[in-house]
Amino acid sequence: MSTQLPIRATGIVECLGLAAVCTTVSTEVSTAVSTLLDALAAHKINTQLVVQVGGCDGHGHLLFCVQDCDLRTVLAAVSEALPSCSTTYERGVAVLAVHGPHFRERSGCAATATRALAAAGVTVHAISTSISSVAFVVPGEAVKTAVPALRAAFEVPSDGVVVAADGLSRPAR
Repeated sequence: MSTQLPIRATGIVECLGLAAVCTTVSTEVSTAVSTLLDALAAHKINTQLVVQVGGCDGHGHLLFCVQDCDLRTVLAAVSEALPSCSTTYERGVAVLAVHGPHFRERSGCAATATRALAAAGVTVHAISTSISSVAFVVPGEAVKTAVPALRAAFEVPSDGVVVAADGLSRPAR
């Protein structure tokens, strides 16, 4: 039986005070997503995380997170850009991203993170991975439970947790 070394991360980034917006479109998915993201950019709205799924049912699904204070503008922009789409939202969510530059070379990073969050009883609304990170959309009230679970799973010291706000990363409190 082989023992795999623990997966160590370099840090965790918290993006707080967000709203998750979910849209379903029945038109050409790529065009609809492009139209929607262009509309948000025209309103100077930054997305914190975007997940797109082109469904087998001919519908496209897009989940994205924005600052909660921008939600009214976002909903108006979505309605104007894609009047036939179905849109729902949830306020008070957060994005937690676990970073490790070696994640590309290690299997099981997303599995380790989802296992830790599930064991802590944290609901995950969306997951997104890249070559260096695993990011989750979670309820905002779950951050106090989720971060310690992720820190333990990835051996991240307390000073390795930062809050992203106003274009800056600040130490978490």
